[in-house]
Amino acid sequence: MKKYGKNLSITLFVLLVLLSLYQSATHLRFDSNWRSWYTSETLAKYDAFVEAFGYDDAVMVAIENNASLEEDATLARLEALSNALGRLDFVSRVDSPVAMPLLRFDNESLRFDFLNDIDPKERKRLIEKNDLADYLVDRQMKNFMIIIHIDDRFAKAKEDPSAAILAKIRAVLSRFEMKYRLFGGTVVTEAFAASALSDLLTVVPTLLLALSLLLFWLFRSVSVVALYWAIVIGSLAILLALLTLLDEPINNFTADLPLYITVVSLSDMVHLLIGLWRRRALQNAQERWRRVLRANFLPIVLTSATTGAGFLSLATAEITPVRHFGIAVALATVIVFVVTLFLLRLWVLGSDAKILLQPTIVRIIRSVRRLVAYCAPRIVMLFVTLFVFGALGTARLTIDSNLLHYFRDDAPLVKDIRWIEDRLTGVVNYEIILDTHQKGGALDPKFLESVRKYTAYLRATYPQIRKVLSPVVLLMRLNEAMTGERAIPKRKEAVAQLLLLYEMSQPENDLGKMFDADRQKMRLTLLLDEVGTQENLKLFQSASFWQDTPYGIAFNGSYPLFAQMQSSVTETLLFSLGSTFIVLSILLLTVLRSFVLTLGVLGLNLMPVVITLGLLGWLGVPLDLGLAVSFAVILAIAIDDTLHFLFKYRLHRRENDPIDATLQDAGAGMLGSSVVLIGAFSLLLLSRFMPNVHFGLSSVIAIATALLVDILFVPALLTWSRKKI
Repeated sequence: MKKYGKNLSITLFVLLVLLSLYQSATHLRFDSNWRSWYTSETLAKYDAFVEAFGYDDAVMVAIENNASLEEDATLARLEALSNALGRLDFVSRVDSPVAMPLLRFDNESLRFDFLNDIDPKERKRLIEKNDLADYLVDRQMKNFMIIIHIDDRFAKAKEDPSAAILAKIRAVLSRFEMKYRLFGGTVVTEAFAASALSDLLTVVPTLLLALSLLLFWLFRSVSVVALYWAIVIGSLAILLALLTLLDEPINNFTADLPLYITVVSLSDMVHLLIGLWRRRALQNAQERWRRVLRANFLPIVLTSATTGAGFLSLATAEITPVRHFGIAVALATVIVFVVTLFLLRLWVLGSDAKILLQPTIVRIIRSVRRLVAYCAPRIVMLFVTLFVFGALGTARLTIDSNLLHYFRDDAPLVKDIRWIEDRLTGVVNYEIILDTHQKGGALDPKFLESVRKYTAYLRATYPQIRKVLSPVVLLMRLNEAMTGERAIPKRKEAVAQLLLLYEMSQPENDLGKMFDADRQKMRLTLLLDEVGTQENLKLFQSASFWQDTPYGIAFNGSYPLFAQMQSSVTETLLFSLGSTFIVLSILLLTVLRSFVLTLGVLGLNLMPVVITLGLLGWLGVPLDLGLAVSFAVILAIAIDDTLHFLFKYRLHRRENDPIDATLQDAGAGMLGSSVVLIGAFSLLLLSRFMPNVHFGLSSVIAIATALLVDILFVPALLTWSRKKI
């Protein structure tokens, strides 16, 4: 009957996994829409901006050309390319050296000529005079840029059309023999998706293979490896099916869920297997499983609960991908816990395979016991010193995120950004809206003079600013053409006349993008180098320039809002770490029923987090998304070993040498699980996505530190103090 019961359980589990795979394969959806990364309040601000000034995103096409724009053949090819790009769907207009009218004053009238209508000897001078140099054209006139502006439909699309737009742009570019580089919001979206796919196709399989080899080395059993694969595949299939039922789509932030599943599946499994190895002398499989579960159930329940609760705290986040990430990982923690207990019990009760343990693990634990016995005071002082060192380093931590640091240096996106910044201009758009609070106020010379001074202040204060696109510059050029004086007209009527003259002389003008319909607000567009969100967020401080004026200022556009979002995401993830501590405190107080003991356990697990954070602070490594998310995982893993040591110590506390007995009982499990986890996180260093690399690096450091704290510092502290819990 037991045999049939076991077979029935396995059959039902396999059917559940197959049904889950079918459910997720047919209904799971991927959400790459950029709007999901913004809060409702931020989206309302951005939509109002788009309504007044149009969508601000564009695709930069930087062209590296050996020929000069002084050659007619080059202009002809560039004009044909610009025209072809301008006819694409979702394109509102194309800014190109050949499409931009160049202002001239001839016979007391304004003229707007194009490069191919101008004498080659005059082209360079007019490009510089019209402020196109170091923007659309370099000083040597051999490298130039086309800016493809995306129309407002993109901002309102339910499904992100980035991939379709880029495919059409590349199809047009492939017809012209020009070497090009791309940048823009659509390109960044594509790069994120490509990096996630690369990790799924390379890092996850490599991780599974390496972990399989580590588990085989540790337990010398093929069936253990097969059991691990069953846990990973089963847990992932059930998780994806549940996400489809909850209508939680996969996004760039949650695309790495397989990585979390492969890692989360390890710790409990290794502890339980080593517990079975220690009780291998028991012939009755049912009794062996019962004793192992009794000794380990409470620690693994607590660690699973704290991990799940910490990530579930993200469900309150306003940013949708972060909320989905928190829900998904919390679900994964519960699913892995249940699947591990279910399959491991079936494996123990229905398999005659003997569990062996790598002898090296046993020898290391023996060496640790001897080291603790002879060097306890020195070990304690060493870790206290490291903790102080880490605490001092945390004061040097910064929260920052730089797009260039999201990818490896050889990534195409990074190379293209650096090429554009080195030869042409900045790649980051900052939109600043200045409000006069009255209709027509944006044409007031007093206001325009304030804008000119503000622009000069920005250029002098913020070195990352490469270009300021402002209607004030256009007005000054127009006034110079009419009067010979490069200055703002002194009367509002004169300003209005110049703008009217410009609109009549150049029908395809872009004044509609510089002012709102009532000429109450003015738009400034800053082109910046990619130097990191914290550096660029300092631009918000420039609002103080207007504090003594009647004018208002607001920062808008996709990049400033994205920079705020990144900072918010990182802070939210750090909040998750605090939430994990709170939940952990409540659970420990409930189980341990001792406030002092709870503080002690929390303090011990704070040590590896503080040491790791401090090391990052001393090294000057800023916290990004990958680093921020790692510490909630680290805390859960660190508390795992501490709780195993604590509960085993309480079992052996009445023996002659309780510390030695505890290390014999729990040490192998702590060391074995940590070795496998360190091996797992080390493989994240192979990722093409740098937040994953940072996540892996910080996790390796913290898990190694946590292991040393639990098998060296805690036993040494107990030995030195001669106190029993």
